[in-house]
Formats: sequence, C-alpha cells, structure tokens
Amino acid sequence: MAKKQVRRPRARGNTNGSGGATSEVTLGAAGQPTGRYLVTLKEGSEKSAHNAIQSVLGIRGGLTATADFDGGMKPTELATAPAAVLSSIGVAIVSAPAAADLQALAALESDSAIEAVEPEFYVELIEQLEAQEVQETYARGFRDATSALYRGLFRPGGEAGIGEAEVVAAFGDTAAFTWGLQATGVTRTRFTGRGMRVAVLDTGLDLRHPDFRGRHIVPQSFVPGVNSVQDGHSHGTHCIGTALGPAAPPRPPATRRYGCAPTADIYVGKVLNDAGGGMAGWALAGIDWAIRNTCQVVSMSLGWIISPGHPDSVAFETAARRGLGRGTLVIAAAGNEGPAGGLRSPANVPSVMAVGAVDTALATATFSSRGDVNIAGPGVDVFSTVPMPARYGLKSGTSMACPHVAGIAALWAESKPHFRGALLANILMARTRHLPAPANQVGRGLVQAP
Repeated sequence: MAKKQVRRPRARGNTNGSGGATSEVTLGAAGQPTGRYLVTLKEGSEKSAHNAIQSVLGIRGGLTATADFDGGMKPTELATAPAAVLSSIGVAIVSAPAAADLQALAALESDSAIEAVEPEFYVELIEQLEAQEVQETYARGFRDATSALYRGLFRPGGEAGIGEAEVVAAFGDTAAFTWGLQATGVTRTRFTGRGMRVAVLDTGLDLRHPDFRGRHIVPQSFVPGVNSVQDGHSHGTHCIGTALGPAAPPRPPATRRYGCAPTADIYVGKVLNDAGGGMAGWALAGIDWAIRNTCQVVSMSLGWIISPGHPDSVAFETAARRGLGRGTLVIAAAGNEGPAGGLRSPANVPSVMAVGAVDTALATATFSSRGDVNIAGPGVDVFSTVPMPARYGLKSGTSMACPHVAGIAALWAESKPHFRGALLANILMARTRHLPAPANQVGRGLVQAP
C-alpha cells in the first residue's frame, strides 16, 4: 500500500489532559494531546527498550505488559500503569508524570533501543453525515454518474464507443440486499467468511441485538471504567452489522441482507466510549489484542485530524506493519473532511489500508477525504444494525465504507489460506472495480467480493 513515508516524531510537552482515573476518564477534543506518550520499541531490542523506559521513568518491579493478561491489556492498566507495553505491536503507552519532562523524553528517544517517542492524541469515531449532507452527495453522484455515462458512450467528436472508465448505473436497496452488497458483488459470492476472525474496534456492539444471536462473539473493552462492550452509541453496532451481519436476518421483521461476512467470528473491541471518544492508546491496545488473537482483519472507523506540519504516527505504522507480518490486515476509514481535507490518522500511515466512500452511483461521496486512499467502499445511506429497540438504521460516511472492505477482506481470506496480511491487501486492491474518479479519492477502485 503505497502511501507517504512516516516521519519520525519528536517528543513535545503539553498540558492538555492526563491518563485519567479508571472510573472516569475525562477526554479532550480529538486531535488534542492527552498528556501521555507513545513509545515505539525497535524490533529485536524489546528487552533493552524495557530497561530504558524503566530507568528514565524510575519504575521498579518490571513493566506492565500485554503478556501479563489473557484477554489483552485491561482498561485499568491502560489508564494507571506508568508504562503499559503492547507486546505484539512493540509500543508502550507512557503515562507517568516524568513523561512531562522534555529532557527525560529526549533521553528516552535517544536510546538505541527506542524507535520513536510521540504524543498520544484523543481520537473519535468518524461520524455519519447529516441528512442534508447526504442529499447533497446524492445530487452530486447523479451528476457525476451522468457525466461518466456520456464519456463512456461517446468519444470526443461524437464517435460511439466504450471509454476507459467502466460505465456504471445507480444502485438501490432491494427487498433482498442492500445496495452496497450488490455493488461489491457480495450477492454473487459463495464465500461467507467461515473460520475467519474480524475485529471491529469502535464503540462496541449491542449484545442484546437479535441479529447476532448464536454468533461466535469475543468481546474486550479497552475503555477505563467500562467492563462491557455494550454499545451505548450505535456507531459500533452499525459497523459490525455491515461487516459481519447475518446472511438471513431473523424474522420478524423481514428485512434485506446487509452484512458482508455472515459466518465470520466477531471480535468486538470497545476502544471508544459511548460518546464516541477515546485515546489513541486504547485503539493501539485493540490492534495488539486482535493480532494476539490471530484476527485476519481489523476494522477501525475512527481517528483524528492531523494538524498541519505534524508528523504521521510511528506507533500506528509500526502496529499495522507488524500486523501484516503476522497475518493481520488493519483497515481504517479515510475521514469525512471532503475535498479540502487530507486523510485522518491512522488511515494516513502506509501499512494501514485507507478506505474512501462512494455513493449509489459509484461517484466519490462529497464528504470523503482525499489523499493516499487505497480502496473505496459503499458509504452513503448504508442500511445496517443499530441498538435495540430501533434495530436498523441508515448511516453515511467513510465509517460505513470501511466495514464493507473489512467484511469483504474476510471473504478473500477464506477463499485462499495464503491470503493473509500484505497479500490480502494486494488481492483486495488488485480485484477492485475500476471507477471514473482519481486515485486520491477512490484508490484502486471499488472493493469486490471474490
């Protein structure tokens, strides 16, 4: 996945926020520093890196590490440990008071066993769009689709023929399938994701939802003070439904199929609270957990807007790169900042697959962020699950495009046992449907099922 190179961050001080208590964590605005730091350890030098962290921070008795916990790093340790080491991805979350000392941070970063030290930021879900924005997207999609049709049928000078771009027509939900499943070919595939593990890192899942009854669900909360993955927001439940909803939603009510990989195992990582906010370290802990549980796919519809001139995250790039090496593909929503906005982090780092959104006419959604996008998915008026009693709802955003790609990635992973990690990413991008839009909007094209 060719994206711009990650630049090595330099440590910087701030006074915005802290690690917080386990019972109540006060969160700042997304993109603001938390007061903690992410320390990336050089691969092969973990023991020396642990010693350096202990020495600089004055920690005795060893570091709190992922290996100490069967189910992944617990929320309590994420909030209170002076340094919580996520062993599978080689990143430590440093929250000790000494971290505010720039000299100490500089000394830590200069150690030969440390790759980088960077501030941790608050993150948020990449929220769905309001109705007016969606209507504007439809209007633009109709216009762009009409233009594409004209270009496809007539070459300059009026000569009939087929243009370079594939001619597309608008899709719509039917009684049997959502438009997204139709457009991506899920309706035609024989694969269902059986035996695959997909982790969705978000606001959780409504565990009482009848559409997920009987499914293999592995839950883990990374939100301090919250032990359950129960979704009090709806964003996570909607994303999980799109990626992993059932092949035949139970009756009543009778409804269309909306899920891409209906038999895959559901790994629910609650890394955002019920207000849709969190810390980057919680998301990193979720990635670490997914890798340790051999998930083939990780879906993240979250991030933060990068301030101008700020370097990309070495911690997220390292986590995603190590995941690829262990057979886990990390997929993230590009963001909803539109033509004027670049990709959100962590979608902007090279080893994360960045997903843009298209509408029902397969035109770039007006809200979809531009930049080093790898692939596109359906992201306008997406029908999926929401917490009971509403049960179903429509949402729009790159948040909705991302789980389409994640669920279809599970189908490809099922199709061939060697489609894992980087090879899985390559096959997803190689088998897309070509779209009449620039690569900085849709990457290689619209994701397609095997």
